Amino acid sequence: MTEDNFYLLLCYVVFFIILAFVIKKSNNKIKIFYVNLFVILSYSAYFLYNLYFNSQGGTALFWLIYLMFAITLHAAFNLFYIVYISLYKTR
Repeated sequence: MTEDNFYLLLCYVVFFIILAFVIKKSNNKIKIFYVNLFVILSYSAYFLYNLYFNSQGGTALFWLIYLMFAITLHAAFNLFYIVYISLYKTR
């Protein structure tokens, strides 16, 4: 496993751990799971396709960084959702 694959795997693992907490705290577990799954599969398919098939001239790093940024941003939105549920839904 290369170092790039390790960092990408780490991003996915952190994302799915955060998603598990979101699903645990949410009232509508199935909807939250399927929406997040659809979103991550959509942008992951786009970025991974470009990473493997359109990476001429050193643009593979560009696609890898964008994919890791998108996963991190998605995880951050889920973290904000956990905070929102924890603070405002319990009142």
